[in-house]
Amino acid sequence: MEGRTAQVIGMSQADALSCRRIFKTPFFRYGDVENAQSPVGVECGVNRMYNRINKATNGSYPSMASNHNSNGSADMAEPNSNTIRKTFKFRISPKSKSVKGRLYHTLNLCRWLYNSALEERKTAYHDHGMRINYCAQANQLSQIKKDCPELAFVHSQVLQDTLKRLDKAYKAFFRRCKQGQTPGHPRFQGKDRFDSFTYPQTSGWKLDGDKLILTNIGVLNIIMHRPLEGRIKTVTIRRVNSKWYVCFSCEIEKPEPLPATGERIGIDVGLNSFLTDSEGNHVENPRWYRAAERRLRTVQRTVSRRKKGGKRRRKAVRELANAYEKISNQRSDFCHKLANDLVENNDLIAVEDLKIKNMVRNRYLAKSISDAGWGQFLNILSAKAEYAGRTVVKVDPKQTSQLCSGCGAVVKKVLSVRVHRCSCGLTLDRDHNAARNILAIALAIIARALAFSEGLGPKPPLRPEKPPALAVGSVTTP
Repeated sequence: MEGRTAQVIGMSQADALSCRRIFKTPFFRYGDVENAQSPVGVECGVNRMYNRINKATNGSYPSMASNHNSNGSADMAEPNSNTIRKTFKFRISPKSKSVKGRLYHTLNLCRWLYNSALEERKTAYHDHGMRINYCAQANQLSQIKKDCPELAFVHSQVLQDTLKRLDKAYKAFFRRCKQGQTPGHPRFQGKDRFDSFTYPQTSGWKLDGDKLILTNIGVLNIIMHRPLEGRIKTVTIRRVNSKWYVCFSCEIEKPEPLPATGERIGIDVGLNSFLTDSEGNHVENPRWYRAAERRLRTVQRTVSRRKKGGKRRRKAVRELANAYEKISNQRSDFCHKLANDLVENNDLIAVEDLKIKNMVRNRYLAKSISDAGWGQFLNILSAKAEYAGRTVVKVDPKQTSQLCSGCGAVVKKVLSVRVHRCSCGLTLDRDHNAARNILAIALAIIARALAFSEGLGPKPPLRPEKPPALAVGSVTTP
């Protein structure tokens, strides 16, 4: 194992063995790793209305601010903070093969450090009953670099961030154990799984126009397709299918909310149509994966025919990875553009709080649901709405398709019935009827919250327990 590791990162076998001994030797009995706090569930986006509610109730009403994250969108800061984090992702191109080789070398050294630190933690616990934390491992770095001179090639803060990444993995592991979820112990990272390293502060890198200069690595050309904003806090170099990207996490001032439009909308996601709103508008489901299946089958067969370990197989694997990456990029682009259009034109957006992990257990619909990308779209929509000062309200999807949006009666129908017909005379597309119900329930939630803020009603639940009990017909809908 030591000889294989030495071959991967280019250090001598003696140095590799020395580093192994250092990591496996416990210097003292370490304290227990603290469990991370579990995230609090959220229901809707930041809105001035809820600031008013919290002010009226002296902060006793639960926070309803979402904290979603996506590439190129805002990572919202703490409440009452004037700044937020926003990530800018750019494609980078090494100026020469030697610079590209040094990028790979840095990545391999960070991966080796991660795996060695993980091995130390596992060995200390199983053999000595000890738990090792980040501080204990970070204090060993100076000695490790003396015994393994190759690690001096990597910036010290990058090495520290690698150990912090392992510590975060362990905290997430303990949190899942505490919550009764499937634990998923941190695992050793292969060369195709460890694909990024981070400069957590402002040292070790320099930005000069459209060029990024990294210590001991060289100059990287950046394709600056949009300007940077704010002050750069961290820089992450990431590899995706042999392509390299840089992610700048910037601290910026909170933007002003978009001008009010006075519009509100409910949306129902589906498979026949990707989205149907409460006005009856449909957005076609692009089905990116289905459209690319024929191409994927061809490339996959090529991979299967190639000899393992050969150059032609590696080339075929890269081609297959690029095909899947294209599908992912198409889906992401579609979700960003659609979410941006909804946020710009509506003050209130009501959506279903779907349990997609449970829905994909249906073996007949799992591929179509995964291809649609509802979860990705709803996360992007929530992030963009929060950034723009709009409101996204998530409602319980129970019986939204069965209720009549005209009279509130329950009209039972199976999934194959696509038209809603009620005895009150209302005939609508099934998804259109559901979208109207979703908007009505969201408006009821907001009305209860406002009544509570003014002392005119009881404290409302974060989500209605029984949507059919709501007076849907009495709520004004578009």
